[in-house]
Amino acid sequence: MVDKAQLEANRKYRKKFPEKAKHDRYRLQAKIFINKHANEKDLEELENWLSNKYNEIKLQKIDTLEKNKKTVI
Repeated sequence: MVDKAQLEANRKYRKKFPEKAKHDRYRLQAKIFINKHANEKDLEELENWLSNKYNEIKLQKIDTLEKNKKTVI
């Protein structure tokens, strides 16, 4: 069991860093879904979403590099 001091510290952390806390919560929910509830169809769909997201991130990196090159020149 978690003692009161730790619960209070956790609450303060979540209040101080709400975006990080939200990110961690979403990540944990995704992990639980994948490991405990997802079936083969769900995993195939997740693979597709992940592939699309990887491609989106790669394109963003390329765009950023190109913008930086134009700024330097």
